[in-house]
Amino acid sequence: MKHMQDDVFSGTGLDATTTSDSIDMREVYGFALHGKWTKNSGTVGGSYKIQVSNDDVNFIDLASYSQALSDASGEVSFNYDGFHYAYMRIVLTLTGGNVDLNSYLSTKG
Repeated sequence: MKHMQDDVFSGTGLDATTTSDSIDMREVYGFALHGKWTKNSGTVGGSYKIQVSNDDVNFIDLASYSQALSDASGEVSFNYDGFHYAYMRIVLTLTGGNVDLNSYLSTKG
């Protein structure tokens, strides 16, 4: 069984697409992810999404686990039960603006 509760993806002054390190999800059955971005400047736009992989090389978007960023500070929360991928990562795609980001992951296996 694997349990984790950690800040897995953070950054300050982000103004371009940023991808987290790969997160080892083997032995994990479910997770909750909470992402929070704080607008610093500009017109914020883009998305916050989860990608998954079974080989830690080829990642694909996890269907229905993407949130559009509005031109303001915001938060997103994803809850997944029955997770069977080996790895995941978080992708923040910014099409404008500058933000600070924190992402907290809680897992249970």
